Amino acid sequence: MRNLHILQSLGSVAACVALGVTLLGADLGDATTPADSQFAHSAMNVLLISVSNATAAESSGDAQVKNLANNVQSDELAIGSQLASLASYYGITLSTDAPKATTDGSGYAADQAHQLQTLIVLFQSEKDGGGGAQMRAFAGQSIPILQKDLQAVQAAQ
Repeated sequence: MRNLHILQSLGSVAACVALGVTLLGADLGDATTPADSQFAHSAMNVLLISVSNATAAESSGDAQVKNLANNVQSDELAIGSQLASLASYYGITLSTDAPKATTDGSGYAADQAHQLQTLIVLFQSEKDGGGGAQMRAFAGQSIPILQKDLQAVQAAQ
């Protein structure tokens, strides 16, 4: 339930980051492509599933799983907030409704490793071939964070 409240605040965080993106120099010629929209929707979906799974894992009895889930969740909420902001800037409407968790503490690490690998592929593809300059830069800046989280998850397996 805690994360539902956090996800609801993504809109206000997105508005603040949108202002920051505007001030950082994105211009009207910074156009997106349909692939950027697909990236934004796909990435947000995976991020939201991961956040929901982390919520379920945090209620497990294993302290290591709780800590791992909390750390990964924090990073993914930050990335999701930035993604929502950029999408809004580019006129892409994203859902931030949290889906039901697909795993619990016992399967969290394996599931999260898969989710992070999927995100890394999505973000790398956007970085290499996206249309919007700010979206490409965001994807490139997010990849090291996702890779760090993937290494932590793999070490916990």
